[in-house]
Formats: sequence, structure tokens, C-alpha cells
Amino acid sequence: MIRRVHGLLFFLYACGSVPAAPDASVATGPQALVVSVTGPGVVTSSPAGIDCGAQCAASLDAGTLVTLTATPDASAVFVGWSGDCAGETPCTLTMDAAKNVSAAFALHGAKRWVKQVSFSGQDLMENLVVDPQGNLIAAGAVDDGGGSDLYLVKYDQRDGTPLWTQHFDTETGENVGGLATDAEGNVYVGTRLSGLGTTAMFGTQTVTGDLFGNIVILKLAAATGAVLWVKQWGGTGQDIPEAIAVAGNDLYVVGYTSSNPSQFDGLSLQGSTNNGFVVRASTDNGVASAAKLLPGSVSLTGVAVHGTDVAVVGEVRAAMALDACNLSPSGAGSDAMILDLLRADLRCRWGKNFGDSTANINATTHAIAAYPGGGWVIAGSFQGNILLAGSGSSFASRGGFDVFVGRFDAAGTHQWSFRYGDTGFDVGYGVAVTPTGEVLLAGAFASTITFGPLTLTGANNTFVTRMSAGATPSHQWAVGLGGDDTDLAEDLAIAPDGSVYVLSSFQGMTNVGGEALTSLGYDAWIGALVR
Repeated sequence: MIRRVHGLLFFLYACGSVPAAPDASVATGPQALVVSVTGPGVVTSSPAGIDCGAQCAASLDAGTLVTLTATPDASAVFVGWSGDCAGETPCTLTMDAAKNVSAAFALHGAKRWVKQVSFSGQDLMENLVVDPQGNLIAAGAVDDGGGSDLYLVKYDQRDGTPLWTQHFDTETGENVGGLATDAEGNVYVGTRLSGLGTTAMFGTQTVTGDLFGNIVILKLAAATGAVLWVKQWGGTGQDIPEAIAVAGNDLYVVGYTSSNPSQFDGLSLQGSTNNGFVVRASTDNGVASAAKLLPGSVSLTGVAVHGTDVAVVGEVRAAMALDACNLSPSGAGSDAMILDLLRADLRCRWGKNFGDSTANINATTHAIAAYPGGGWVIAGSFQGNILLAGSGSSFASRGGFDVFVGRFDAAGTHQWSFRYGDTGFDVGYGVAVTPTGEVLLAGAFASTITFGPLTLTGANNTFVTRMSAGATPSHQWAVGLGGDDTDLAEDLAIAPDGSVYVLSSFQGMTNVGGEALTSLGYDAWIGALVR
């Protein structure tokens, strides 16, 4: 009998007549979908069922494919999903089990994270760049009790975790002289080494300074910050790097020289007091391939590269003739300026200067960024009157210094410009442009500052504002950052995903997006902001 039953079972299984046992892991019946929302925005679903700005739930048949869409308010941006979805694209789920999803929205300019740079002495962080992966590098001079040293730190874009630091003991008070990254994320930084017989160790290479200061350029590895090469330039006078830009295999360094001559790997510039210089070198080894002297009384503060052109900005205090460029300051003070040079031979194509004719009234271009498709955006500060356009009404400062920002096309034609400020000290120190042409501007304001329909109030605070792309940009958002003591924006950078980073110095106590910081003297903070 037992044999007959076993034989019958074998026959039934072989013929497929006995159904398989049900799979307990496959959901059956309605499944719950719970969505939680933080910040100004709503989440909806397809098929319908979810439509909420705080928390809601729906019951969906097992196996249903559902898509969640996040829509921010006009003043906000969607910053990502968590739970059973991740990222920022629409969330698609298969309801094979109960699901929980959170959606986060944040106001434009809201703080994502903030980090403080603080040693025992005076710390002045001046430059900020973003590498191709979106990680952040800051550079400046810090004092740990033994004098001012060159310091760099690289932060993770997600939460500001330090990835590496480099602290170079330079024995004397030094300044950072520009910062840039290349397509691989390697870092280029400049500094001045001054003091007769002063030495500094950069990696395994010892560099000796001169009495008035010479130029030192370093290349650091993307992953570790290790020194890859060191380059030293200059002469017997004062030589100072001020800004750096990288394009492909070309490294551009601009600054100040009072040496006669100043040497750049065999290239000699016969300068005099208060001259500017532009040098093109190889990113592979730092060897200079072209050098240009900017005669007259010139201070350079920024450099940017786009296509076949490289542009420099700063201030000019005396007449300057350079190739096709002829600048003539308006008065006995300084004028803000921009020069457009050809990368091939550093020949000047066009130049412009802006300022007031009143004695001892000054204007300076502090920052420059390339504009998509060609041309430049510049930012700075001015007293008196300034006219960036070729004709029409000039801007007038309301007292102290005011902020200016303007855009020029590749031929030097004025496209648009704005003035901001009140009766106090207002200055624009950082400018950046997104790949689609939105312009971001950072600086400092004394009490009240207005950007289109947006007005900020504060007490010597940092500001960041964003403008739309196009021929007549509008102001999309603006944010003030800081406390009752002094905050001063030093630089600005934009990550590939549109995140905004601002570097600010501060004294005393400050507050960045709700996070309180206290300085030990003169410190810096780096803030990551919502785009």
C-alpha cells in the first residue's frame, strides 16, 4: 500500500498535477505607502492616493507600480528622498511590501552644513574652489602660535567631513596667492615666501625666501593633498601671486612684481614698482611657457579662462598701454578694471576701466567668472560714481563703498550691470556662474542691502544672492549670514550639482543658518548652502 501511494505521488508531481506551495514572501492584499514631507513643498503620486505637504498614507494593491513626484514651493528646492527612495529624481516603487518614504525641501540659500577654521592666532582663509566631484577645498593663512602658515583643507561635499589637510610651516607671515583645481581634482595653490634666508618645507623640497618675498606655486594630489611639485619664481624685489586658474594643461598665475627682472623659468620680465604679471605654465611640472608684464601701477586680484581667452581683473592707478589695450584712470584714485588676453600669446585684446574722477575715490574689481558661451562676469566695490556701460547713467554709491556686478560678452560689449548698497561699507568679493548662466554673488553689507525685490538686514554680515540667466536677469533669492559681530565673505564657489559654497571671515560671535560659532580671534567659516 505504501509503495502504491508513493508511486501515485511520483506520477502526479511528474505530470505537474500538484500545485506548488504558496510563496510566503510575495505580498498579497493592500499594502501601505506612508510619505513624510519636511520643508516647503508637496508630494503627489501616480496613480492617485498621495497628495500631502506633511504626512499622508495610501493603501495600494500588492504589485502596484507607483511614482512619487516632489514639487517645491517657489522659494524652495527639493533636496532629496530618504527611506525606500533616494536621490532627487522622481521616486518609483513597486508595492511588494509596505513602504515608507521621506521627502525633504529647503529654502534657497538655507544652510546644509558649516565648518569653522580656528587656530590660536589670526586665521585668514581667502580662497575656495570645488573639484569635479563636488568636494570643496579652502586655502588661506592660519596662525597656531608660531606665525602665519599656509593651510589647506578638503571637505566632503555631503556633510563637510574633512578629507585631508595640509599645514605648511612657512616661518613668517604669508598670504595665500590663488587656488584652483584641474579635471582630475588636483589642487594648485600659490603663496609668497618672504624674509631673507627664510625656509619652508613643501613635501620633500626646501624653499628659501628672499627679503621682500618671492612666488611659490604648489601642485597637490587630489586624493591625499600630497605635494606633487613645487615651483619658485621672482626676483630681488617684491613678488606676490594673487590668483590662479586652470584650463586643460595650462596653469595661469597672476600677481604683483616690483623686481627688475623677475624670472619665470628663463622668461624674464623687466618690471618696476607696482607692476602686474600674467604667467602661463604647464600643469604637469609647473614650467612657465609664457609671461606678460602689465606696466604701470596695477593690482591684480582675479583670473578666469574661457575658450581661447584668459581675463584678469583688479585695479589700475595710472595710465597703462598694453598691446591693443589702453587704460586711463578717471582720477587720482584707483579704477576697477578688466583685461581680456589671448591664451596663445597673452596679447591683450580689449580692456576696460571704471571709476570716479574725484581724487582719492577708489574702485576695485575683486572677482571674475567665465560666462557660458563666452565673456565674463565681474564683481567689486566702488566709491563715488561708476559707469560699466559704454553710455548712459552711471551708478552712484550711497556712502562708503557699494557693490557692483556686471557682465561683458567675448568682444567686451556691456550686457548688464547692477549696484547694491546703503550708506555703510558694502563690497562684492566673490562671483560664480552656473553652466546654464545663473550668476551668484557674495560679499558683505553693513546694515541693509536690496537685490531687486529682496531686502536683507543685518549688522556687518555676509550676503549671497542668485540671479537668473539671460540678457535681463532677475534676482531669484538672497540670504544674509552672520551675527552681531563682523562677517566678511571672501570667496564663493558652485558645485556641479548646483550647491553653493561661501567662505567668510569673522570675529567674535556669529550665527550661520542657526548654528552659533565663536572665534578665538580672527577665524573663518565655510558654509554649504542649498542651491
